[in-house]
Amino acid sequence: MKEYKVYDDILNKESLKTLQEYFLKGQDELEWFYLEKIVGSKGERFFKSPSLIETKVGAGFVISIPSENIQIDKKILSIIDEIKSCVEQKTSKKYVYTLRTKINLTKAQTFTDTDIINAIHLDRQTEHTSYIFYINTNNGYTLLYNDDKTEILQKVDCVENRILIFDGLIPHAGVPSKNEDKCVINCNLIEKTINTKLI
Repeated sequence: MKEYKVYDDILNKESLKTLQEYFLKGQDELEWFYLEKIVGSKGERFFKSPSLIETKVGAGFVISIPSENIQIDKKILSIIDEIKSCVEQKTSKKYVYTLRTKINLTKAQTFTDTDIINAIHLDRQTEHTSYIFYINTNNGYTLLYNDDKTEILQKVDCVENRILIFDGLIPHAGVPSKNEDKCVINCNLIEKTINTKLI
């Protein structure tokens, strides 16, 4: 069975507050990619002010780390590295390759059952470890599914300073908050092996 774990109180209060101020309170000062469909679509470059945009259901904003478009504060990068170190500690593994790290920001929206089904996905098709770090508390959540996507294995509520670490081949869906912003860090990691193929 593919594994998944949830841990709370990952960062100290100061580091958590720094992330919240940077990506939530300061969101309009950053340059985001706007995705009309946050799962499986390419971004349209969008300069600042996501708080002023009325987004469609399923849409959201993304910043890749590292970003070619903006200079991310070194303190923020240090905190993200700290989260990765925590993942290594919790899993007792050393991750040599980071396939992708990104910040996902979704505005308030209501998902139907169909929207949730359409959001089920894998970040990568190859073996890897994924984690989702929840920057703020809201009524959104993450759903983990069995391989054929017919049964929910776990519902993980968005609670600030919580991390979900899971086998990257577990189908999953992120459900936005109905009444406020939801902001997470999503990362895909891979161990170094002789036969590793990066896709």
